[in-house]
Amino acid sequence: MKNAVDHLINDFLGAGQETSLSVHDLRKFQSELARHQAIKTMLDAKVSFAIRMFERNDCLPSSDQ
Repeated sequence: MKNAVDHLINDFLGAGQETSLSVHDLRKFQSELARHQAIKTMLDAKVSFAIRMFERNDCLPSSDQ
């Protein structure tokens, strides 16, 4: 994912070349990145919670023992 973002940034900013992008375009891109980060954070929290629940259940004795 980081390489894809680096590639996008290089495409946007160019290698010291002129660009037709505006500040608005870059802010829109930044906003989209923030949205994706928020989704990633939420999913990470849900997966961490599920892992803790599985670990907790593994530690409990089963009812048929």
